[in-house]
Amino acid sequence: MLVDRGQWSGEVQHLRRDGESVTVLSRWTTVPARDGHAASVLVVNTDITEQKRFEQQFLRTQRLESIGTLASGVAHDLNNVLSPVLMAAPLLRDEMSAEKRERLVSLIEQSAERGAEIVKQVLTFARDADGQRMLLQPVHLLKDIGKMIEETFPKSITLHLRYPEDVWLLEADSTQLHQLLLNLCVNSRDAMRDGGSLALSAANFDVDENYAATTVGLHAGPYVVLEVADTGSGIPQEIIEKIYDPFFTTKGVGKGTGLGLSTVLGIVRSHGGVLNVQSTAQGTTFRVFLPASTQNAETQTAAASDSLPQGRGELILIVDDESAVREIAETVLLQNGYGVLLAEDGPAALSIFAARGAEIALVLTDLVMPIMDGLSLARTLRKMDSEIRIVISTGQEDELPGELSRIGILATLPKPYNQRMLLQLLDGILHPAK
Repeated sequence: MLVDRGQWSGEVQHLRRDGESVTVLSRWTTVPARDGHAASVLVVNTDITEQKRFEQQFLRTQRLESIGTLASGVAHDLNNVLSPVLMAAPLLRDEMSAEKRERLVSLIEQSAERGAEIVKQVLTFARDADGQRMLLQPVHLLKDIGKMIEETFPKSITLHLRYPEDVWLLEADSTQLHQLLLNLCVNSRDAMRDGGSLALSAANFDVDENYAATTVGLHAGPYVVLEVADTGSGIPQEIIEKIYDPFFTTKGVGKGTGLGLSTVLGIVRSHGGVLNVQSTAQGTTFRVFLPASTQNAETQTAAASDSLPQGRGELILIVDDESAVREIAETVLLQNGYGVLLAEDGPAALSIFAARGAEIALVLTDLVMPIMDGLSLARTLRKMDSEIRIVISTGQEDELPGELSRIGILATLPKPYNQRMLLQLLDGILHPAK
């Protein structure tokens, strides 16, 4: 990396003369000679030991606050565990058959094991973070959080865990990622006062150059995407830009410090990742992009680097109110054998379709847009041409209305998507014989 880019920076552990370990932010820069080749390397180290100590203290304090919010759920479950123990134990003093005594002993044993599991889960999140990063499997994180949710969240909240079998490894701090997911899940719980659905998922995601250009902070390469999606009340659009501000909270006095999401953002950034949020009145989805470990991702990404499916000159109408999405989609499609027309909203798309509908092979439209949403556009297009192929793109895949099939939507393209996902979907629809 130093040779290719001419610079490198990162955190390094050093030993002082007295043997004490210190953390330094190390910056390396190549210094060229007159002939342009690197002649030496300039290294600047900044001692950030105290800064890291304060960061760990802050994270520990905030983590304990998160555990505190689960206290009522923990108490409820422990009471449920203790009740059969308290009722069954006195019965053992009475005369009874060996078979009945064995059943009571087994009941007490099972209750004790369940109580120990609850305590173990709490201690998992409450333990100190030492900042050590190691290879870990994200699926294990989801399962741990899933157990915590099942033991402490209201029974009116239904949990769904979703992940493939081959999720890439992460080089990360396990305690901090537990805290990240717990904070997001607690926020989701608070947004579903009357119950609802909470989905935790992990997936591999190859970020290509085009996708990286549309998302600040992402670089081309393999990522693992952790997602927390709920069906709660959503985040009002007027405050969504403030949710990561320290001490900003919409909860009542004594119900939150406003540090949960700012802590999540800090953890994500310290791991070189990116945090995205999408929210409507039907729910909120947080997506965490974390760089996958190169120790196992390189082999798997190489297997997926086969040639991309190509178009055959078909004309595609892209409808999206985000200019960056339109421009990148246009670039990808033009480079891979398609023609492209662009529309920034529903009325513009209808105008284009009225003029050139006979040439258009497929319409790819965003679901949520101003003036006219994707469903209204699809209904109108279907009246203009009953055979037109329509694909809906959305970041709220779980909340898609059932009307899609009745309108004749051929497929949905979940956001975020990369060029392979886009091209494979179009290829499957336009070239089904392949």
